[in-house]
Amino acid sequence: MNDALLMKLGWNIMTNPDDLWNNTLEIFFDPDNALIPADAKINRATTESGSWDTTLLELLLPQQVVSKIRACPPPEAELGHDVLTWSGDETGRFTTKSAYDLLSKEKA
Repeated sequence: MNDALLMKLGWNIMTNPDDLWNNTLEIFFDPDNALIPADAKINRATTESGSWDTTLLELLLPQQVVSKIRACPPPEAELGHDVLTWSGDETGRFTTKSAYDLLSKEKA
């Protein structure tokens, strides 16, 4: 259950960055000590030609994460912004119940 609640917190941070609780967390935790450095934002992780900046990614992230990123096509501006959806629920919205159900299936 703790994992599901942590997933819910992460979902809220990503989908509601201006929420009061998220702003409180940002003030409480020093952004310089974040798990993923600010320089790792996707819009800064591509080269001018639009390909992944693997040199930057390898400096900031573990190799297994870089490998997963490289397996994905880089963002394309003409396609617009990404939309965050949750595949654990048919509505695409994150719920603690759907995360708990998903985690329970993985442990079984």
